[in-house]
Amino acid sequence: MSARFLLLIFCLSLLTACGSQPTTESGAQPVWVTGSSDEYPRNKYLLGVGQADTMDDAKTRARNEIAKIFSVTVVSTSSDHSRFDSSRVASISVAGLKGSQESLSVEREIISSTNQLLEGVDIAETWKDNVRQRYYALAVLPRLKTSLTLGREIEGIDSATQTIIQYSRSSTSLVKKIRTSAKAIQLQKKRHALSKQLNVVALVTNETRAPWSVDKLIADYSELVSRITINPVVRGQQQQAMEATLANTLANQGFSVYTGGDYTVTATLNTTALPEKNGWHYNKANLTISMSDKSSAILGGHEWNYKVSATDKVLTDVRVIKKAKELLDSELNNTLFKILEIKH
Repeated sequence: MSARFLLLIFCLSLLTACGSQPTTESGAQPVWVTGSSDEYPRNKYLLGVGQADTMDDAKTRARNEIAKIFSVTVVSTSSDHSRFDSSRVASISVAGLKGSQESLSVEREIISSTNQLLEGVDIAETWKDNVRQRYYALAVLPRLKTSLTLGREIEGIDSATQTIIQYSRSSTSLVKKIRTSAKAIQLQKKRHALSKQLNVVALVTNETRAPWSVDKLIADYSELVSRITINPVVRGQQQQAMEATLANTLANQGFSVYTGGDYTVTATLNTTALPEKNGWHYNKANLTISMSDKSSAILGGHEWNYKVSATDKVLTDVRVIKKAKELLDSELNNTLFKILEIKH
């Protein structure tokens, strides 16, 4: 733990040394109903005040007021992820989850972490306005305890990232380097969001500067992925459209695409027209991909089956390709790396 973070915790401990026990208010309107409290000052606690027609609803709304404070961090995290993703030379995938999907994965982790922090929220005081027949509740979250929790989680992420980076540098397997590099990116994106939460809770800024730049980690990852050279091959129906779709997908995911690559990825699309029903046309599609090495040995593959429909027969063909592109965009990267991991 850094000296600056220890100093922060020491200062917060001084602020929270005289905390009081929760009480239930009745009679005259307490001060905290207006959003401030002598018993629970804002430099020691995050506060949420809720009011409703029932006490249970008032307590829920009070907790939600504190949750809103952290929801800003999730929105900010999403914005940061967009910046990180747009900074890439190509729209590559991280840990098999492409672009915004990987960002959503991290955001889900942040939401889970936030929910754990909110488990520490207590209903400190309640009050009933007998004149208006309204119930009020004060929710509190101690800054010191929450800061310690976030600090420990950030330290754990940094320790794991250091181990992963060292392993990646020492590994002789390009595939393992890529996978571990992707994990480091995901961990540091999560750290970035947790650091923002800590800034909110501890009333400080830039106290937990990361030892690694996410942008630099992404650039390193992109360079590693570009070392994998792939020759795209298409068979089956709608070859012209599928050739462009497969080549563009591989390039957008960061692979080097050209004839004579170290690997060949073959995509085969076959469709079957189903009976028309009530003016709707249906197509059943089967999309397969296989991966082989320079010796033409098949390393593995995957298969997708899906259906499309439209009121125009020509439009069903368009939607077959559109769906194929969506599947390749979201799943091809992860599928190829699974195959490569088995063989390496």
